[in-house]
Amino acid sequence: MKERTIAMKTQTRAIILMIICTLFAALGQFLYKLGSNLLVWDFIKLITNYYLISGIIIYMLAAIFMVLGFKYGELSVLYPIIGLTYVWILLISIYLLGETISIFRIVGIGFILGGVIFLGFGNKK
Repeated sequence: MKERTIAMKTQTRAIILMIICTLFAALGQFLYKLGSNLLVWDFIKLITNYYLISGIIIYMLAAIFMVLGFKYGELSVLYPIIGLTYVWILLISIYLLGETISIFRIVGIGFILGGVIFLGFGNKK
């Protein structure tokens, strides 16, 4: 059977699913960071590293939300939303890890947010 490509307009639920994806991805990466502090190359300690295991599971959930989002929208609109993960990571780094963030990183995050917004408006016809 021959596959066809169907032009579609991106639905609001696709955007919501992608934003949820970014939240789960950021949480998964935060848990990776916590798990990396306990990382030892011993099988038992590796499979009992609950931060790391939780991070993997949550990251898999992020992938599921991404795939579901792609079902209802255009790749060119939805994929750049993944850039929001950087925003969530920045907030997690400041508030949960106590990291200091330079003005250059803040400006970079501003560009990412601007790009996501412009791409979203570019979808309006």
